[in-house]
Amino acid sequence: MTHYEIPDFSSIQILIAGDVMLDRYIWGSVERISPEAPIPVVLVKDRTHRLGGAGNVAANLASLRCRTTIAGIVGTDRAGETIIEMLAARGIDNRCISAATIPTVTKTRVMGGTQQVVRLDEEQPQQVGHKHREELLLVLAPEIVRANAVILSDYGKGALDKVMTEKCIHLCRRNKTPVFIDPKNSDWSAYNGATCITPNLKEFSQACTGLGLDPAKLETSAITLIQKYNFEYLLITRGSAGMVLFDKNGQSASIPAMARDVYDVSGAGDTVIALMAAGF
Repeated sequence: MTHYEIPDFSSIQILIAGDVMLDRYIWGSVERISPEAPIPVVLVKDRTHRLGGAGNVAANLASLRCRTTIAGIVGTDRAGETIIEMLAARGIDNRCISAATIPTVTKTRVMGGTQQVVRLDEEQPQQVGHKHREELLLVLAPEIVRANAVILSDYGKGALDKVMTEKCIHLCRRNKTPVFIDPKNSDWSAYNGATCITPNLKEFSQACTGLGLDPAKLETSAITLIQKYNFEYLLITRGSAGMVLFDKNGQSASIPAMARDVYDVSGAGDTVIALMAAGF
């Protein structure tokens, strides 16, 4: 097994903007089926919570000892308070705005042993309005100037609509700040001009299909997308098949995956983009 030395990232300032979430876990065991319905009965043993979405990207960067700032939208509810407490505990500079009319995006996973039984989502992305994004942009503008790199974490929860994303990229380009994006929208026109975009294979395929490209022709389609949307790099994550990085000059590099036994792969893309931005 190859081991890699992690560089010293402590002098790097990275800004994360996007959809901040709280991931809740209810842990238990399943020993019987409910007599009320054909569903498992989970005997609860523990409850935990983690930073999710853009918060998970920030947590990854803080673990790498980067100087980390996050900006997003949270509610004035207990979930929002928990996120603020967790950011402070990790030493992450919190620039999130609080909105009384919007619930904090929360995902609650009920686990029976290592198996996810059900997930409960609490969110109202349609309630995130123009005024919220304008307030967030006012927070982001000076932070972009100070950052060595910016990550836009788009989970489709309202913080980053197309106009907001375009404004952020424009500010980054004006300040010559590299900007990295984990896309959740199959229309990549909003990401035009980004330094690097990091789709998984499904997201890459959807973008290709929307333009009539063949996703099976990985290299040809990747270069076409880079040229069309003015990217410098395109990093495609492919699960157990590893990753492939393409640049605007048509060069590519394959990064193999080392297999691990895991039961929860949620947040893997957050880890990839955190390390990509820090390494860059």
